[in-house]
Amino acid sequence: MAIQLRRSLTESDSLRRAIPFLPAAIVIAGWVVWAHFDGAYFPNAWYPSALAALGLLAVTVLGTGRIVPVSRPAQAALAAFAALVAWNFASLAWSTSPGAGWESSNKLLLYLALLWTVSLLPWTPSSARIALGLWVAGVVAVCAVSLLSATTGSLADYFIEGRYLDPIGYSNGVSALPAMAFFPALWLCSRRDAGIAERVCFLAAAVFLIEFALLPQSRAAVIGFAAGILVFVCVFPRRLRLIPPLLVVAGAVALSIGTIYDVYTVGIDLAEATEAGRVPVGLDLGAALDDAVRITFFAAFGAAVLGMIWAAVEGTASPGERSMRRVRVGVGGTIAAVLVVALALAAVNAGSIADGIGDRWQTFKSSEDVPRTDGARLISSESDQRYDYWRVAVDQFRRTPVAGAGAGSYEAIYSAERHFDKPSKYTHDIWLRALAEGGLVAFALLLAYLAAIATGLVVAWRRLDELGRGMIAACAAISVYFFVHASFDWLEEFPALAAPALALPLIGIVAAGGSAALPRVGRGARYAIAAVLGTLFVAAFASLVFPYLSQRHLDRGAEIGLGNVVAAREELGRAAALNPLSPEPRLRAGTILVAGHRPGAAAEEFRRALEVEDHWYAHFELALLYAQAGRHRAALQEIAQARTLDRHDPFVAEALFKIRRGRPIDAAAFNMRIQQFEAQRFTRPGR
Repeated sequence: MAIQLRRSLTESDSLRRAIPFLPAAIVIAGWVVWAHFDGAYFPNAWYPSALAALGLLAVTVLGTGRIVPVSRPAQAALAAFAALVAWNFASLAWSTSPGAGWESSNKLLLYLALLWTVSLLPWTPSSARIALGLWVAGVVAVCAVSLLSATTGSLADYFIEGRYLDPIGYSNGVSALPAMAFFPALWLCSRRDAGIAERVCFLAAAVFLIEFALLPQSRAAVIGFAAGILVFVCVFPRRLRLIPPLLVVAGAVALSIGTIYDVYTVGIDLAEATEAGRVPVGLDLGAALDDAVRITFFAAFGAAVLGMIWAAVEGTASPGERSMRRVRVGVGGTIAAVLVVALALAAVNAGSIADGIGDRWQTFKSSEDVPRTDGARLISSESDQRYDYWRVAVDQFRRTPVAGAGAGSYEAIYSAERHFDKPSKYTHDIWLRALAEGGLVAFALLLAYLAAIATGLVVAWRRLDELGRGMIAACAAISVYFFVHASFDWLEEFPALAAPALALPLIGIVAAGGSAALPRVGRGARYAIAAVLGTLFVAAFASLVFPYLSQRHLDRGAEIGLGNVVAAREELGRAAALNPLSPEPRLRAGTILVAGHRPGAAAEEFRRALEVEDHWYAHFELALLYAQAGRHRAALQEIAQARTLDRHDPFVAEALFKIRRGRPIDAAAFNMRIQQFEAQRFTRPGR
């Protein structure tokens, strides 16, 4: 009876300790679910999540009785990020695309709600370890399901131009997800106090994650990983404990990388053969993927076996201080020798290295097509549009250095100034995006957030013991990886990637303990604070709910389409009323009406879209409609304006050519060709 009572009390205490972390469990589950659904990139995924996150924040504030985190660095980080969100909303006043800016600001609002929620919880190193472990397990599960599904489903849903797309839908993001989860997996398999089963499972997870990250062949991911692993090793308290797992990871990668990279080689050869109208001989993407999947799982299993051997040997042999000193000297000497050899080789080949770098830089800047280099994509030399993205962003920053062009404005700016025919919504650089859209103010606030995070992690590292410092190393590496990789891609647009990278360092900071006393306030001040917070909550809820409802009507109208043009137009009208800052509902309605051969109503919708935003597509469609009706002068005026706003669009150029020569134009047929082109080039297959 006494034993049963004691067990019951123990279970009750465990449950009581776990209850405060229910919000964290919900947040981490959300990250994992987002990863499975395209990283929650699309509004129909992240808008309802943002509303749920706002409600979760309110419940957490009421449950904890706190408004701000206990840690002063966490408070500073949260304040800087909140100021960044507020500035993003304020910049809608001068943005050329306020609809896109509102969406961008709302996504930042989602991140703020999640950061705020996790920072209020009573984290300890033990609870942070559980949280990181659950996230790693979830990422492993999502990636494993993706691979198994790819081997049994249609390969067209999983590849574009030879690169693996699932589960994020963007190849570079696909690499980022497992690469970020690798760092806590490496920490968890290296913990001295962990059980054998835990260490074995997380070593296998680390191998699986790094091999999955290699599949899409993301060059930016390699750069981010190099920065992240350097930080991790430098911050990790007992670096010698990392040698066995890192050797296992390196050995697994060395044995399997050729098979994994063959997937891209076969895929790109198939894509080129299909584009050239040739029949590919001896190329089987399914077989190549099966081989890569097989070797990835075998490598993870082999790592588990080696992990058990390592744990058994470590359990029976405990090296003394003298032996450990010899190991440190040996490792240090090896690293020094490698560096000396590398520097010597670099000095001998300095000329050829400089020439090679110069050639690659010129290729990178070039707008000319460069033949694909045989072999792995990571070592290929090819023209890349990123230089053009960055050029336009820098030029915009020079024009508006303090306040920027406004949130969401980059797509319109790039459309008008690009040198390529392919458009882009994003700068592919988180720093240049801040400078171009938010100016020095946004850039300074982003730096302030990172400075607060860095300060908090340093303070936490000093306060914690060896095990806690390993957790800090993992959190710091995740953050460093994300921001380095995001310097080359648009990872910030994927909540499944951005939310963990922003939130996990805060968890590590709060877990270190330490508190900042809040000033005592009177009853009147408390009522005033409650009123302000309540007002902000209502405003945030309204900012999220109206665009979300608009998006639902937009999707419904697009789904109805030509099946019932009148009903579709009504749905899109409701979407426009709920989101008056976006021209998208009117543009969509006009396009449907063109396809339904109702040119008068279509022209009305496009003119109403122009009242919201001076959008190139509205001018382009009006030009087609006017040309179709024989209104040559009006068509020339509209197509000239479209050309100004999007000067390198191939369809605008074609329409301009035809209108100038008075050739007949069928607007519906023209739009059909555009839709087919965009579906092939810019849309994830099968989605």
